Amino acid sequence: WIPYLAIELGLSLEQSFEKSEIRADDVIFCLDTVWTRAKHIPCRPSIRFAFHCATLLGGIGGWRPGSLVNIRYEDVEFAWVRDLKNLLKTWLVVYTTIHYVKQRAVRI
Repeated sequence: WIPYLAIELGLSLEQSFEKSEIRADDVIFCLDTVWTRAKHIPCRPSIRFAFHCATLLGGIGGWRPGSLVNIRYEDVEFAWVRDLKNLLKTWLVVYTTIHYVKQRAVRI
């Protein structure tokens, strides 16, 4: 109903701003604040951790929040990968499947 009302009132359905990506410094600053000022942000550690994960994924990929909130356990796979330069060293790698949230027609 919002798009129809906007047209009726002569309002624009186009964005009036230019989107820009988030910088790595901004993500780091946000996450640092969430953890170092935890006593001022009343939530459970599990919620804080979920926010941390969603913020990292959003900063890396730019996915819609709805896509990140709906990640299921079966969408995440962990693997240990050996470093080819130093065979004694291993890295934890996470493969994540992101399900895109499609926009519907005539929606804002």
